[in-house]
Amino acid sequence: MFSFAEKPFTINGVKSWIQCLDCYADESNEHDKISVENYHYHEYIEYLYALDTDMNVWINGTPYRMVTGDLIIINSGELHNISFNKHCHYICVKFSPKILYFDENSLFEFKYVTPFLSDRVPKKLFHKCELENTDVHGLSCEILDEWNKRSPAYELIIRANILRIFSGIFRFWDT
Repeated sequence: MFSFAEKPFTINGVKSWIQCLDCYADESNEHDKISVENYHYHEYIEYLYALDTDMNVWINGTPYRMVTGDLIIINSGELHNISFNKHCHYICVKFSPKILYFDENSLFEFKYVTPFLSDRVPKKLFHKCELENTDVHGLSCEILDEWNKRSPAYELIIRANILRIFSGIFRFWDT
């Protein structure tokens, strides 16, 4: 299988720990079709939140159908690709695994990042009904808004929102 490592993204020539994208795609876009050439991986954890979507996310060869209101997690280093079944609108957030813990010497927090550095994530796809009592929608939209506006301390708000989303995911896994 052909694949490529996505290069780290930069801001003003400096490697960034975060990238947020407001994504629009259409099933007629040829570059969005599933092909071995489009599979890629990167060092970032990636999550996709579906705003108005019907798409398939392929992770290590396994397809996950994602529709409006769903969220999917792609681990660091996982081979993945997307195909669209209709016009789609979704938020894509890629971030360094390091933001899930304060210090690699702290076993207290490092346990939260280890599932995303391996293939030990108990669940990748969270359906809208599983997210009903969470603020994933609001937090994801605020992350994108902060990224686009880049007001003072936007990085802190983005990090705080990612930590809130992922702490909810850990609580879900625990139940």
